[in-house]
Amino acid sequence: MTDFDQARLKSACAAIEKQGYVILENLISKEQAAALAESLAAAPRRIEAHKNFDACVALLDHDVAFADLVAQPLILAMMHYFLGGRVEPAPNVFAWP
Repeated sequence: MTDFDQARLKSACAAIEKQGYVILENLISKEQAAALAESLAAAPRRIEAHKNFDACVALLDHDVAFADLVAQPLILAMMHYFLGGRVEPAPNVFAWP
C-alpha cells in the first residue's frame, strides 16, 4: 500500500473504533454505487437492526456484485486489521482467511 492508502486505512479503522462505522468516499464509482443501491433495494432478506433502521443479510448470496465491493484493497486491509488473515483476494471470494 502507498503512504496515502496507509493513512486512509488508519483513519478508517480509527473511525470504526471510535464511532462504530466509517464512510469511505470515492471507493467505487457513482455508477457502481447506483447499481448496488438498486440491488440492495431488491434484497429479499431484511431484519430490523435498530429502531428506524433495517439491515440486509446475506448480500453476497443475493448479488455477486457485492463481492467486488468487499474485495476492494482498502476493505480487505480493514478486515485484516480487525480480523486478521490475508489481505489479498482469494480465487474463491468466499474463502477466508
